[in-house]
Amino acid sequence: SDLYSVDAKCSDNTAITVYGDGQIRINFEKQTLPSDYNFSYNSTSKEEAQKVLEYLSDKYDGLLNYDNAMCYSVADRTFSGDESRSYFVYDNSDDPVKSILNYNLSFTTFAPNDNGELMCIWLNNPLCASEYLGDYPIITENEATEALMIGKYFSSVPNDYIRSGSIVKEDIAKTELVYRNNREKYYQPYYKYYVELDPEALNMADGLKNYGIFYVPAIESEYLEEYKPNIEFN
Repeated sequence: SDLYSVDAKCSDNTAITVYGDGQIRINFEKQTLPSDYNFSYNSTSKEEAQKVLEYLSDKYDGLLNYDNAMCYSVADRTFSGDESRSYFVYDNSDDPVKSILNYNLSFTTFAPNDNGELMCIWLNNPLCASEYLGDYPIITENEATEALMIGKYFSSVPNDYIRSGSIVKEDIAKTELVYRNNREKYYQPYYKYYVELDPEALNMADGLKNYGIFYVPAIESEYLEEYKPNIEFN
């Protein structure tokens, strides 16, 4: 409990850091990809990103140790419209519970540098440093949506950014059942809501929308130690 991380450096200047929560970071001094791969934050298409991820997940198969590697990338945009793409791989499974856990908690991130080289690999696996507590009944998505609309959620979105000060169904763009990987005391399921925010409250580039993230605990409230709406970082 007194040890935060352990560091090692290889002969080729690759640096490895192992954290107590099961996370591993590998930093490379220079790891070049073949010329036909476009690996970047802001100039790589979804198709190019998929090609890069398939190459990297195959090259580092022994490190990932996944039975069925599932690759995907996500492209967000800044307020000015600049793209920022992230690269992920997780171990897919026929068991939906395992897939949800791996997708949210035990996954790998590949990060490029400004030259299109592999700069860093993040291996996440908090489950290896966690204790299983048991199964708990969860509420339905409809019940969670009702809780969301009366303000029983966790979020870092200011109320001033919400249309008319309260969330309505029409502003909900997407819902997921997830586990939050933010070093919580307990890893528990949440319904994650993407809610379209008031464009007049945000200085967005033309044509862009901003979605706020809101979490509603999926476990029935009687099994939670405390369930009071408050503001947290997403």
